[in-house]
Amino acid sequence: MRNPRYVAVVLFGLSMALLTNYLAVYLAFVALVVGLYGITLLEEKELRARFGKAYEDYCARVPRFIPKF
Repeated sequence: MRNPRYVAVVLFGLSMALLTNYLAVYLAFVALVVGLYGITLLEEKELRARFGKAYEDYCARVPRFIPKF
């Protein structure tokens, strides 16, 4: 996967939301997921501009968040 660190942050946020079981933490988790997804899209746009076809090929082979087995 192309963004293992973001996946780890999302899993940590989910675990904190489930452990605390407070509405505010669930809302913060949703904001975290939306924010990280937006950052990911912006980063990929920059990488496409910087590396062009090579990055496009990489994106075609490697999934964004969920690994292939």
